Amino acid sequence: MRRSGNHDYVDQDSGHVAKILILLYVVTCLILCGGNVFGFTPLKQVFLDEGIYRETCYTDDDDDDDDDDDVIVPCEEQLNNLDKMFTIAGSLFSVWLLPAGFCLRFLGPRVSFLLGFAFVFAGSIMFTMTSPDYYTLAYVTIGSGNPLLYISAFNFSKLYPTSSNLLLSIFIGCFGFSSIVFYIFNAIHFRYGVSSKQLFAGFSTIPLLLALVGMTILPPDPYHIQYQKKLEAMKDDGLFNERTPLRRSGDDDPEKVVSQNPMSDRAQPLKERSIHQQLTSAPFLAQVIFFCWGMLHQNFYMGTLGDQLFMFANGDGRAEATSTEILQKFALVYPFGCILSIIPVGTLVRNTSVSTSLFVYCTANLLFAGLSLVPSVQMQWLTSSIYIVVRVGFFTVMSTYSASVFGFQNLSAIFGCAGCLAGLCSLLGVVLSHRALHVDHSFAVVNSIMFLGAALNVLLPAMVRHYWEN
Repeated sequence: MRRSGNHDYVDQDSGHVAKILILLYVVTCLILCGGNVFGFTPLKQVFLDEGIYRETCYTDDDDDDDDDDDVIVPCEEQLNNLDKMFTIAGSLFSVWLLPAGFCLRFLGPRVSFLLGFAFVFAGSIMFTMTSPDYYTLAYVTIGSGNPLLYISAFNFSKLYPTSSNLLLSIFIGCFGFSSIVFYIFNAIHFRYGVSSKQLFAGFSTIPLLLALVGMTILPPDPYHIQYQKKLEAMKDDGLFNERTPLRRSGDDDPEKVVSQNPMSDRAQPLKERSIHQQLTSAPFLAQVIFFCWGMLHQNFYMGTLGDQLFMFANGDGRAEATSTEILQKFALVYPFGCILSIIPVGTLVRNTSVSTSLFVYCTANLLFAGLSLVPSVQMQWLTSSIYIVVRVGFFTVMSTYSASVFGFQNLSAIFGCAGCLAGLCSLLGVVLSHRALHVDHSFAVVNSIMFLGAALNVLLPAMVRHYWEN
């Protein structure tokens, strides 16, 4: 551990107990506050029950039947306002990955975590103190804090260098599991009648408590700067010897790998180059294209799942009941599915090459895209289940790709840049949703486009294997 004043901060040379404890803290932060924005499906049901945006619906003043007063029949405008809340927040989550990545790189994990907690706290308080006119802003504020926590967790994947890809998978699974928070909101609301304002008031204490703990245990510097400072301190104290674990054959850079063939035009691996060279490289461009399409496809599906199910039902009462059941089960299965996906996805990225991991993901994604084309409500049980694994796999293989190709020193910045561009691209989901609902009155055309994109995605693992792994 590195000593700074009276504090010891955990690094890759610390004991297993210290490393496990800090990892447990990071995992707890991710589960409670890392990706709440993507748990909108159960929260949406709470807002519908409370009549949020119901004033936008047309009401028949001639209907004096008091029995209808308690019946919630959401209209298109009400649903559109709620869907817009998720679309904007979900897309801006990815946009925020860019400043979050640079915040981690230059300000360190402590500042990044504390800023993330501040945003989640502020958004929660806004829900308790404002009218529904500001609910979208409140949700976006929470969604602005989530990526700061999510990407800051990357800093701790180097605590176990040989298992860094597995740790990334665990972090991403926990990030997905954080949607359980709003499922709990849903359960408490419908069972005990607790309002959303009261629920958010209680939730607001969680980021405060986590921040208080974080101020004492989180390192102020990102891992590569922390590493260099530790080396310098050990040199000054004359502590280097043949048993010093940080000594790497005279090389002070933990990410530097010397080429076996210095005369080759690949003598300097991409991970050794400047961040400017990495951002202007062909591998980064390929990642951006892959990231943009994947984010657009997955956010579009999550945001329109209910619309697609009820359109497939086409007025059939039994099919509509099945659609409602799928949505309710999906709200619970999604967070637990993210956790269960850690095992297969983590095993895949830990034991195979980047190209193989990408190819397996692309195959699963192609299956998911193909099943989305089937206009059957029953089939969507399988489609929504595969989606959960695909989503965890997507973020895992993208982070693994960034780490393997560009190195961990610039991981947060590279991943953040790609994620930011992907977030902007996913805003096109609003246009695609409008086309499906109001122009085509069917999701067939849009889903066909998504399937074509999923098929073209296979080009990336082929390029990785041909150009960058040989």
